Amino acid sequence: MLGSPYYFSTIRKTVVGIGAMFNNLHLVDYDAAGTSVRDVKVPLAYATRQAYWSKLREENRGKIHAAATTQVSLPRMSFSMTGLSRDDTRQKNALNTRSGTSTTTNNLLKQLQPVPYDIGFEVKVYVKDTEDGLKLIEQILPTFTPSYNMSIIMIPEMNLIEDVQVELDPGVDMDDSYEEGFDKDRIITWTLNLTAKTHVYQPIADVSVIKSATATTYNQPDLTSQLESIGVAVVPNTASITDPHTIQTTIS
Repeated sequence: MLGSPYYFSTIRKTVVGIGAMFNNLHLVDYDAAGTSVRDVKVPLAYATRQAYWSKLREENRGKIHAAATTQVSLPRMSFSMTGLSRDDTRQKNALNTRSGTSTTTNNLLKQLQPVPYDIGFEVKVYVKDTEDGLKLIEQILPTFTPSYNMSIIMIPEMNLIEDVQVELDPGVDMDDSYEEGFDKDRIITWTLNLTAKTHVYQPIADVSVIKSATATTYNQPDLTSQLESIGVAVVPNTASITDPHTIQTTIS
């Protein structure tokens, strides 16, 4: 049933695109005169909530035991893919095709309609106090109204650039967690849930281009008496779609 293996890495490219969206956030503090006194680029990691939370806790405890005045460096962020689901509401006619020209064989490339999928993502913002969290969250929320279009080069050989719609769920959760007292191990976590509306793509078929064709008509059903023959050909025969060429018609 399945044919030759292929891989366009479209899901991976979507994951990378989500990471790129959040990879340049800065936490900036200003003094009374409006001068920046702290500008911190927020580190971003790909990790599940449980794995990154455990890492922060262990890192925090280790620093507290080493020096009572030193704790884990915040803010930080993490993101992870949470799942895939097919979106039948965006499915087009499965028999429709997309075409292009091969840069190596000069043949015609054909591809059936892709299958729409929604990819879920969870983005976590970890901060030490409420004000830091608000400064970062207020940079993120206005980007989604309620969606953001992210352009990704999905299949270069088909010159396919897809605008992936990324939607932010209406609810944004905040978890203010304390352990071992209010002043020792506090990490405030903001959670944003995103949905990237993308596609997974069918394999590409490399089809030879038809450059000449002939149609013949006959007077009799037994095809013994030819009435007319019409031939159509590309001139020169070696021309590609983008090369200068003419279509020559011959009637005999």
